Amino acid sequence: MTRSIQEIPIVFAFDEQYKLPASVAFSSLIANKNPETKYKIFVLYDDNLSEKTREIFNNFYSINWIYVSKNIFEKCPYNDRYPKIVYYRLLISELIPQYKKIIWSDVDVFFRGDLSEVYNTNIENYYWGGVIAERNNPNTLNCHKYYQENKNKYIFWAGFMLVNSKKMQEEHMIDKFFKIIQKYNYLRHCDLDVLNIACNKIKPLPFDYCCLNEIFDNNNIKCTRNYSWLSLSYTDDQLIKSKTTAKIVHFADTKVWNFLRTDIPDYYWNFLKISPFFDQSNHYSHVTITGYISYILQCIGSRILPLKSLRHKVRKHKNEYYQKFKRELDSFLF
Repeated sequence: MTRSIQEIPIVFAFDEQYKLPASVAFSSLIANKNPETKYKIFVLYDDNLSEKTREIFNNFYSINWIYVSKNIFEKCPYNDRYPKIVYYRLLISELIPQYKKIIWSDVDVFFRGDLSEVYNTNIENYYWGGVIAERNNPNTLNCHKYYQENKNKYIFWAGFMLVNSKKMQEEHMIDKFFKIIQKYNYLRHCDLDVLNIACNKIKPLPFDYCCLNEIFDNNNIKCTRNYSWLSLSYTDDQLIKSKTTAKIVHFADTKVWNFLRTDIPDYYWNFLKISPFFDQSNHYSHVTITGYISYILQCIGSRILPLKSLRHKVRKHKNEYYQKFKRELDSFLF
């Protein structure tokens, strides 16, 4: 018996800086889907994504492009790590109103499986479904700054979301998002904080849909820097099982484009090397003139600072910059 085709809408947003990982995300999404699954891909973009880049994407993927003006979020808090584009996911229910449910995903991910099962999750009474990041306890939080305004039991990652667009529209949640941004202009994690504070009903999804790469790629999960706080929300068995069952590997903290080539896992490398943007090294290396100057100052500071603890911190940052430089050098030599 032939199964009917299921269309699943999925939304992304990225700019020139993220076009290489975006191409890997799209390719792995399509390569690992079930035969009866059809993805309808939407991309929210602004003036920081060129027409030429969009044309290249159109040669490989079927994409519905939706332009978003950066001016909409002009007064919102943002920084180098969280630019304005991270807020675009807040507009999904308005920009793509024809679906009752829709998936959002960041592009710093690798898809390992089909998304039809999670898409069919019942979220009728929830604003969205997401993966638990941490328990909302000021004494144990590691990555996410605690806000008294957030009354939820858990803090959820916003990198993968199953959005209940129907409920968002009915309750005018976009208006509420902007009111929260205006009221709490000190938000550190931008869209993540807004979504967690605004929505008191979030459906927990399995860790499989936001399996951190450090868990997935490490033989001993207890040696990872994420284990100490993940273990407060997940059992060891759940984390270990995700190494086999993960549908999405998320490079949330350590970005793939900062890895040395020899450190890039094979499953990612096999898609990375065939990307149409692979030979443009500057698109996956974030080294700038400012970075080079900072690196030189860190080299000096790591030797002359009087306190050992300060020297250790500076050396850590210096080594992070060195990895970026080494990766860029590798791309020229090989």
